[in-house]
Amino acid sequence: MIEVLVLFLGPSFFSLLIWFGLKKISSPVMKKTALLVLPVLFVLSIILWVLLKPHTIGPSPFIFALAAISMIAFAAGYPVAIAMNVFQGIFKEKDEGYVAAFAPLISVPFILKLLISPEVWEGKLYGDYFSIKIPLIGWAIDPFTSGWAHTTAGDSLFPMLILYTGFFVEMTMIMLLVFWCFRKAAGSSGDQTTEKED
Repeated sequence: MIEVLVLFLGPSFFSLLIWFGLKKISSPVMKKTALLVLPVLFVLSIILWVLLKPHTIGPSPFIFALAAISMIAFAAGYPVAIAMNVFQGIFKEKDEGYVAAFAPLISVPFILKLLISPEVWEGKLYGDYFSIKIPLIGWAIDPFTSGWAHTTAGDSLFPMLILYTGFFVEMTMIMLLVFWCFRKAAGSSGDQTTEKED
């Protein structure tokens, strides 16, 4: 139950937390530094998780399962903060908190796609593993990894590193596209309002 709550509410929590933290940073240089440092820490956390996780078949200990879900939640929530920082001024300041809270819900289908793959069995050589898990960019990764043994136990460092960072990149692309569409829609609405006033 806790894992499910973290998985689906976690992205909104991380998005709000990072958005609020960035608003408190007045220096543009420090803000950019924070935006760069957090993904590096994310990658390091993946490496530590794989190295420290017990390599056994079956359910992971609670702390490792919670850590994995938290990393997925971060990878889904942080891109919202990136997109809001890139496309500033789209929303009213009083509405930005709501955007930071609800925009991560866009990630839910992609999280489910990442986690639910009944056709991938433990230890099976699967040519299009990443295309199944992270469909937007996985097709570009699979040709280089088709000979790897991908396991649901997550014992291998590089497949897990590629999977989680790939999911992060995928969600960043999606959020940038979504906020770009918001910006275009806001610009079109503003142009129409100006024409009416004229």
